[in-house]
Amino acid sequence: MTLYIGVMSGTSLDGLDIALIELTPTINLIATHYTPMPDALRTELLGLCASGPDEIARSA
Repeated sequence: MTLYIGVMSGTSLDGLDIALIELTPTINLIATHYTPMPDALRTELLGLCASGPDEIARSA
């Protein structure tokens, strides 16, 4: 049995979607979970998506 965890956020950055699947000859969804993005982190990440004089330095 091979298990994989996938984690993603959409472009709105409202939260993280997490899925656990089992990969056999077919894909079986084992579990899912959603975690809201903290407001301060969401604001910071959205700020990095806009070009400006320091977004590369701030991303470090």
